[in-house]
Amino acid sequence: MADDAPRELAELLERLGLADALRARRVRARLRRLGRGLPQFQSVWVDALAQGRFLTPFQAAEIHAGRGSSLRLGPYVLLAGLAGPGYLRSYTARHAETRQTYHLSLIEAGDEPAAERLAGSLESLAARSARLDTLHLSPVCGAGRQGRLVWIVQPRAGDSTAGEHLVRHGRMPPMAVLEIARQMAAASVHLEQAGLPHGDLSAATVRLTAEGRVVLSAPGVRPIVRPAEGFSHADLAPEDYDTLAPERIDGGAPADPRTDLYACGCLWWHLLAGRAPFPGGNALAKLRAHLSSTPADVRTLAPDTPPILAAAIDACLQPDPRNRPGSAAALAGRIGASTPHGRRALVRSTRPGRRAAPPIHAPAARPRAAAASPWPIAAGGAALVAFAAVLWGIGLPAPAPEPSGNSGEVATTAAGAPAAAAGQPLPKPRDLEDSSANAAATAGAPEIVLDASSPVAFDRVQLAPGARVRSPADARATVLIRGAPVSIREDDVSFDGIDFVWQTGLPSAAPDETPAMLRIEAGRVRFRRCTFQAASGQARAPAALRWVFPTDRGGLGLPTGRLVLTDCVFHRVASAIDAQTAAGLAIECDNLLHLGPGPLVRLDHAPAAGEPVSLALRSVTCRQSGPVLEISDPAAIEKPGAISIDARLSVFEPRAGEPLLLLTGPQAPGGLAKAIYWTGEGALVSPEARIAIWHKPSGERMELNDAAFAIAGLVRSPVQFVGAAEPVLESNAAQRWQAPLPSADAPGIRAASLPQPVR
Repeated sequence: MADDAPRELAELLERLGLADALRARRVRARLRRLGRGLPQFQSVWVDALAQGRFLTPFQAAEIHAGRGSSLRLGPYVLLAGLAGPGYLRSYTARHAETRQTYHLSLIEAGDEPAAERLAGSLESLAARSARLDTLHLSPVCGAGRQGRLVWIVQPRAGDSTAGEHLVRHGRMPPMAVLEIARQMAAASVHLEQAGLPHGDLSAATVRLTAEGRVVLSAPGVRPIVRPAEGFSHADLAPEDYDTLAPERIDGGAPADPRTDLYACGCLWWHLLAGRAPFPGGNALAKLRAHLSSTPADVRTLAPDTPPILAAAIDACLQPDPRNRPGSAAALAGRIGASTPHGRRALVRSTRPGRRAAPPIHAPAARPRAAAASPWPIAAGGAALVAFAAVLWGIGLPAPAPEPSGNSGEVATTAAGAPAAAAGQPLPKPRDLEDSSANAAATAGAPEIVLDASSPVAFDRVQLAPGARVRSPADARATVLIRGAPVSIREDDVSFDGIDFVWQTGLPSAAPDETPAMLRIEAGRVRFRRCTFQAASGQARAPAALRWVFPTDRGGLGLPTGRLVLTDCVFHRVASAIDAQTAAGLAIECDNLLHLGPGPLVRLDHAPAAGEPVSLALRSVTCRQSGPVLEISDPAAIEKPGAISIDARLSVFEPRAGEPLLLLTGPQAPGGLAKAIYWTGEGALVSPEARIAIWHKPSGERMELNDAAFAIAGLVRSPVQFVGAAEPVLESNAAQRWQAPLPSADAPGIRAASLPQPVR
C-alpha cells in the first residue's frame, strides 16, 4: 500500500525523514477507515499520517495548503508555529539527523545578496554568543539561508512567552514580576559583560519555564535584522514597539545596555498593570507616545507593587538615558537577586487554572510611602557580605552573627521538618532484599509503574519518548543493577521515586573504564526523588549517570542537552554525573545530597566554543566527596566554551585535599580558567577547602591561583551538621553556620523532601 501513495507526497516525506511512515500499521488502518472505498487521494494520506502522529497538525495544514516543500530548511524540519516578535517567523524545528528540537526563526530578505549579508551577520552573532550562559538566555547557536530566506536556531527554552501569559491570565502578581525582574537583570549583566546588547526585551522575547525560570530569547538579533528604527520604519504591529527606547526613535541611536534598561522598565510596568505603559492604536501613535508621554506611576494601577520594584521601573523609564541606572549591574544591585520564594511565586502564577491577579482599581490617592526605606537594610546586608568576602580573601571564616532568622542556627532536622525529640534515634533505613525479578512492563508504554515488593531488573524494558517510570504511590521500587547499565535512549523520559542500586562483582566495563549504573544517550532526561548508590563491599565504585550525547557526532547542528535532578541522593559513586558529550549542556540540580566519593560532575574534555556548559545548583550539599566539577584534559582546546556554575543556598564540604574544581591533564589549564564563571548567592564552602587544583598524570597536584577564576557569591564558612556524613538524611542537614544568607532558609539540602537511601 505504501507504493500506492502519491509520488509527490512520498518524495516530500523522504525529504522530511518520514518515508517509513507510509508503511506504518496504524497509518494503513486509518487510511482504510478514512477512504471508505474511495480513491486514496493525497489529502486522505495526509490526514491518516496526522492522525497516526507522524505529521504534526501544523505540517499537515502546510501540506494541505501546498506549502509542504517549505517545511525543510537546511537540516531542519519545521514542527509547529511559535509566538515571537513580529519581525521573525518563529517555529519549533527538529534537526533531521540528530533529532534534537530547536527554536527556529525565519527572516525574508529583499533579495539573495541581502540574504547572504544578513546570514553572515547572524553567523557572526552565533559565534559571539557561544560563550553566553544559557541558564537565562537562549542565544543564537546557528544560522543559514535558503534563497531569500534566512534562518536562525536557538536552544528550546520556556513553555510560553510573557505575552502569551498576559493574554491567558491577565496581569501578573507583583512578587512574580519582581522575580522576573531579578532574573532579567542578572541575564542582562551577563550580556553586558559579553558586550552584547539584547536589543528587544519585550513580552514576545521573554519566555517563562515551568520551573520558575526566565529565559531571554534571541539576544542581539533585532539590532542586526532592524539596525534602524523610527517613524520611517513603522512597518510592524504596535506591540512590537512597546519597549523601544526614545533615543532609538528620534536620533537613530543603536541598541545598547541603556536601551535595554528602558525596555526592562516598560516590560515590568506592562506585566504589573496588564497593559503597555505607552498607548497607541497603530505603530506611528506608539512611536509618538514614547517621545511625548510619561507613564503614570505603576502603583496607581497596581498598588500592591513592591516599592523597590516601582523605584527601579521609574529609574529605567527616564527619557534621558543618562538618568537611567548606569548599568545592568547597578540595576541588579537595586532590586536584589532571585530567591526561592520568588521562583515559587512565579511558578504559581504560570500554572494553568491559577487565580488571576486582583482586578485593577485606581486608588483615590497615591499609595502611601513605606514607613522606612528598604535601602539601609540592603546596604547593611551588602556591607556584611563584603566583610565576609574580605575574610575569605585572607583565609579566615566569617564572624558568627547573633542568632536570627537568617543565619546561625536551625532545628536539629531540616528546615520545614518537625524537630526530633532530644536523644530520639533517627529512623532506620529499610533493608535491601536479594532478588532479581524483572520489571513487568509493556515495551513502549507511556507510564511504567515498577513492582515495589522486591528489587527489579530493568535492562529488558524499552522506553518510548516521553515515558515516565515510577514507583507505586505508596511505596518505593528498587532497580538492581548487576552488570550492564540501564540504557536510556529516548528524550523526555522521567524517573520518579526509584532507588537505583549497583551490586555486582563483575562490572561489564573495561578494566580501565569506570562502570556506570545508567547510560543516558538522550538529550533530555529527568529524575525526581531518586537515589543512586553502590551496595557496600563493592570492589569498584560506579558512575551513577553516564551521559553520552549525542551518540552520532556527525551532525551539522549544535545539539543541546538538559538533565534535571530534583530531590535526589548519591552515595558511594565514582561520580554523580559523568558527561561524555559533544553538545551544549544544562545540568539542573535542586535539593540534592552527594556523599561521594567522586565528583558531582565530571567532564571528559574541556568543552569547545560551541559546547557551553551550565550547572545550576539549588539547595545542594556535597559532603566528604570529590570536587563539584572535574574536567579532564583542560588544555586540549585553545578557546574553550563557557562553563557557568550558579550555586545558591548550597554547602560544599569536600574531602581533605579535594578542591571545588579539579583540572586533570598533562598540560596547564591555560585558557580554561577564564571560561569558568561561578555565581550565585548563599553558597558556603568549608574554610580549609581549596578552590582549584591541577592534577598531573604523574600524580602531582598543583594548587591554582584563585584570582584566575571568576567566582562570586561563594563564602568560606564553617558549617555544623546534625550528624556524620552518612546516608541518613537528617544527619546531613545544616545546623549552624557563620555567614549571612539571602533568605531565612537553611543552606544545603531540604532533608524532609529527600528519599531515604536503602541499605
